[in-house]
Amino acid sequence: MTTPQPAGPPHWSTPETAATAPPLGGAPPPPEPPAPPPAAEPAEPHPQPRRDVRPWMILGSAGLFLLCCYGAVAVALVTWGGDLLHMIRDRTTHSVGLNQPARDGDLEFRVRTMHCGVDRIGDPLVSQSAVGQFCVVQLDVRNIGRHPVTFADTLQRAYGPTGQQYVADPSAGILVNADKQDFLSEINPGNQVTGAVVYDIPRDARIVRLRLHESPGSPGVGVRTG
Repeated sequence: MTTPQPAGPPHWSTPETAATAPPLGGAPPPPEPPAPPPAAEPAEPHPQPRRDVRPWMILGSAGLFLLCCYGAVAVALVTWGGDLLHMIRDRTTHSVGLNQPARDGDLEFRVRTMHCGVDRIGDPLVSQSAVGQFCVVQLDVRNIGRHPVTFADTLQRAYGPTGQQYVADPSAGILVNADKQDFLSEINPGNQVTGAVVYDIPRDARIVRLRLHESPGSPGVGVRTG
């Protein structure tokens, strides 16, 4: 009869070894707890871009300057109105001198002479005295269009050295053109008439340019007289 051999310690490398059996030499030390993740370093604040105020100061100054300019123009327009606009237009548009043709619309003008310092216009029976002095402008007017046009002396403007505007005196114009009735009437195409436009201006004033018009809405043409 075979004597049973005493059971030795199990071989830990065999498949029969229980998974829960501790290894030789005692129980393993408990696992160390996982190290906490390193604390995130606080984000360094981004430096705010420095605002350069110089462009805004320049733009503000430019805007203030333009506002002042526009304000000055507005005040000038309110104060002098149409006279200022006429003066600017006369100086920026083409103008002619005496004895040179100048066209506005369907009328061509040629200013022959201008004589000032006249005290009275008319004849011994019917005459008119000047408030200041009469300036008599002799001119030719020719219709170069295709339709009849009426020349009106009341549309013709005269200007002094600093932009003073003078209107024609129609009653004095009738007297000075008494023998030229066709001058202030309808002019047929191709016809030319000769007459005078009279201005009553102060005694110490003078006329340096004219603005002649075919009609109330026409731009007019400038004529230098002095």
